[in-house]
Amino acid sequence: MFIGQYNCKIKNEKLIIPKKLRNNLVNNDQYLIITIGTNNCLSIFPKENYQPFLKKLIAFAETVEDKNFVNSFIDNFYFIKMNDQGVIKIPDKLIAYASLKEDCVVLGINDRIEIFDKQKWLDYQKMNDAKIQNLYKYL
Repeated sequence: MFIGQYNCKIKNEKLIIPKKLRNNLVNNDQYLIITIGTNNCLSIFPKENYQPFLKKLIAFAETVEDKNFVNSFIDNFYFIKMNDQGVIKIPDKLIAYASLKEDCVVLGINDRIEIFDKQKWLDYQKMNDAKIQNLYKYL
């Protein structure tokens, strides 16, 4: 399980995955899948979490329109290798999708890791502050 929020830097399309997140990879697996995520972020899945996600995605596609959407979504999946220092290279297409600049926020979100442009993350957090306060009323 991945948890936590980390301020990181992207330089020359390279990002160091925080050690606390790397420590949660099964068998220190260095092969990961990176793709577009929600709210203009990127999502990184370890191999063991990728297949269940892909099965759910394919099951979603009931109509021809859905299948076309799923195919275009899968077109944004990239296999990447993380080196021993935790460095990954993010494909240009995905950097553009997420509008990533040098400063970014890396999040552990249960079964995946998400990468946000730092300013977008701060804006997203402001938007959700009231919802977070309401959530605690119900917990």
